[in-house]
Amino acid sequence: MKLYHYPAAQDPWRVSFFITEKGLTIPSVMVDLAKPGRFAPTFRVLNLFCAIPVLETGRRHHDQRGICHLPLSGGTAAAQSIARWCL
Repeated sequence: MKLYHYPAAQDPWRVSFFITEKGLTIPSVMVDLAKPGRFAPTFRVLNLFCAIPVLETGRRHHDQRGICHLPLSGGTAAAQSIARWCL
């Protein structure tokens, strides 16, 4: 698994917070939204709309609501609350 995110953006922040509450450590790649690198063909392969967050799990998930509802292992009551908060 790998998470592509930008810390200052709201949706990727929610996903990062959710993953932390699940007790998971997922390698992440910071995609700087201020630079044109996110429009490069290598990132466009991950998400046609060049948006973040993107979670690679064998498939590519690029919606924060969908990512927060994936059946990832681990979890606490706080993680379940965050999943509801992401709706």
